[in-house]
Amino acid sequence: MPEARYEVVTKGIMDGENSEEVRARLAKLIKNKNVNLDPIIDKAELVVKKNLDLESAKKYRDGFHRAGVICELRRQDDILEAMVCPNCGFRQPKAEACIRCGIMIEKYKGGHKTEVGSEEDRANPGAGEKETWSREGILSKLSDIWSLRGGPVAIILIALFVAYSIFEAIWLRGDLVASRTLTITGPNNFVQFRVKKPSQEYLIRIRTRKKRKLSVRLVDTKGTVYYKDNEYASHKTRSFAFKPPSSGTYRVYVESGPLSFTTYARASVSVYTNDRRVLTKILDRFKI
Repeated sequence: MPEARYEVVTKGIMDGENSEEVRARLAKLIKNKNVNLDPIIDKAELVVKKNLDLESAKKYRDGFHRAGVICELRRQDDILEAMVCPNCGFRQPKAEACIRCGIMIEKYKGGHKTEVGSEEDRANPGAGEKETWSREGILSKLSDIWSLRGGPVAIILIALFVAYSIFEAIWLRGDLVASRTLTITGPNNFVQFRVKKPSQEYLIRIRTRKKRKLSVRLVDTKGTVYYKDNEYASHKTRSFAFKPPSSGTYRVYVESGPLSFTTYARASVSVYTNDRRVLTKILDRFKI
């Protein structure tokens, strides 16, 4: 009669144990930095070793118990019509797809093994990894990213950044005072606007379709220069704030830069008041 074979199954951490301390003890026990320890700490069943004799299985079980993980042994010949997912290690009835991580079993054949601390994994960590671009595979990868330390925080910050950008572009933009698209062919290309309340701050924005070498000047009717930029070539959009010293008429001149070989260029110039966009001003300051 053939000798009975056993598998080692983890069922999460023991009551009262700290997950970080358990993770540290598991790292010392497994000694393989490429093994994902999160599934071992989860409540779902995970087969970490199989096809063992009773004595070897007990050694694995005792080691996981010392690390603070609930672990049990199962005879493999007692489990009929069952399978272990090759991706997440969850034991379940035979099926085409895993009910835990969603991968298609047949498509995943040849992928990396989930046995913890196997000799093959130690010799060649990460071997046999397979990209899965099905819907189930994408959902599985997103789940893996979410489970990483700091992953949820990064995703939430990105979502907040995008939401604020939309909010700023729609609701925080100021009142449009003047706007004109210039075709730059000579030195006398300007947008003129009149200031009635000097206490207000004006935001001047210049946009081009491509990165252009342009010169920008802000002057009054007497020719006094309040702003000058001869290096307008690093990005397509540039903004600067202007608080006029007195009421009157001001002009924003946009000219071809001294190193520009373009015969003509187009630039859209807009002047706003009451502009409350914070992100836009920060990105413009750092030329992002």
